[in-house]
Amino acid sequence: FGARGRAWINLVVALEVWLAAVNFLVLIGVNADEVFGLRSDVVIAISGVLTLVLFRVPMKVLATLAAMSLFIMVGLFVELVDAGSRLERMAYQVQPVVWVQWDGLVPAVGTFLFCFAGHPCVPSIYAASKEKSKFPMAVLGGFAIAAVYYAACAVVGYLVYGSDVRPSFVSNMGKSLSGHVFKQELLLPWIAAFGLLLKLQATLPILMTPVLMALGWSRPRERLFLVAITCLAAAVLRKYLNAVMAVTGLLAVVTTSILFPGLIYLQLGRPRPLVVILVALGCALSAVFAIGGTVQTVLGAS
Repeated sequence: FGARGRAWINLVVALEVWLAAVNFLVLIGVNADEVFGLRSDVVIAISGVLTLVLFRVPMKVLATLAAMSLFIMVGLFVELVDAGSRLERMAYQVQPVVWVQWDGLVPAVGTFLFCFAGHPCVPSIYAASKEKSKFPMAVLGGFAIAAVYYAACAVVGYLVYGSDVRPSFVSNMGKSLSGHVFKQELLLPWIAAFGLLLKLQATLPILMTPVLMALGWSRPRERLFLVAITCLAAAVLRKYLNAVMAVTGLLAVVTTSILFPGLIYLQLGRPRPLVVILVALGCALSAVFAIGGTVQTVLGAS
């Protein structure tokens, strides 16, 4: 694709990872606000400062922290199940269960795709890995486990809290379906929120490193500028968490995960005419879905 094509690919990949970082900061602010009662914009600013500090930590240490966060995520799911078991009645027992809601399907797909945003960070993690021969299997297994985990959280969260589930189900823990707080269970959402915040914070430097590399930035003031504009964007968008996640999945992830691989395959693979037609059709439909879904989500949020 030449120098210009490479520059465009770097730009789009950097944009996806940057949007993922914005979403992480929004999640940090929203959870701190709803669970601990702290101002989300102040927490986002503090998280930005911590991110600058974590940039000084070796990548291997960050990778270890990210690995430890897996136990936190498993613990969150266990706490979700436990919180549901403590309710007198779960949502599926008092509300009709709607498995498919067509008018919300596109944003839901975008949110699910967002869960896999940030995969351009994989090369950075690969560079810091010790046993590179095992890395492909680790990536495949990691994405498979993530898909099962997100699906399980979605199903259990919906069955327990129904239409009252918050953008972050941690906010629902320790409360009845009507929102009444159980004083004897205040510790549960605090533990869950703290674990989630720790996981998100440890991942932020890993997300921002590929953005810096794509932009060719390495100086401290350039890192400071990137963190500052990321925090500013998160503070502005903190009230639109669902929409921001959906747009990131629909626009950025579809572009880097479907459109770019498809176009590169057509350019370099020299496939048969039938394969060319099928790949081109798939890319075209994906582009229409991404653009149309993004417009629908933005209009719905406004």
